[in-house]
Amino acid sequence: LTDIGNHNPVTLAYVTGAALTVLQDKRQRAVFAAIAERYSNNFLESYLDDGYCSEGIGYYTYGFTHYLFLRETLRQATDGKIDLFSRPKVARMARFAPAMEIINGVFPAISDCDQYVEPGSQLMWYLNKDLNLGLPRYTEQSATMGQPALIYLMFYFPNAASTTSLQNKKT
Repeated sequence: LTDIGNHNPVTLAYVTGAALTVLQDKRQRAVFAAIAERYSNNFLESYLDDGYCSEGIGYYTYGFTHYLFLRETLRQATDGKIDLFSRPKVARMARFAPAMEIINGVFPAISDCDQYVEPGSQLMWYLNKDLNLGLPRYTEQSATMGQPALIYLMFYFPNAASTTSLQNKKT
């Protein structure tokens, strides 16, 4: 809960999702949602105030994808009453990857990222559409799953980005 790295949203997303799925008592579910909302702030501390991720594009994709998975879990479970994207720093974090592009899809391999690292296309599609970032490269959702992990299935079901029109969205 107190970790400021990628383990924070990963753990919170899966534990909260499991709790909200199996717990019948509304109060118990509310406790898990409140804990997730509170402690997910720690993940934001791993980014600089301008949104810069010192761990590079690979960790950015991994951690931020799990953060938006937690966001979707809480948003859908609370009918939008809890929205982790309402935090101002999130929009700055969303702009990190596009700002790091050197030229034509080339990104720096800082930290321990792979040499040819790119931000996850599904993550960027979601951020582009939901936060209206205006990135032409990410206007269409990828038909292929970025990694063989269940988390990526969320992109194929209704979510905040897929149910929002860019014309109605303001940043």
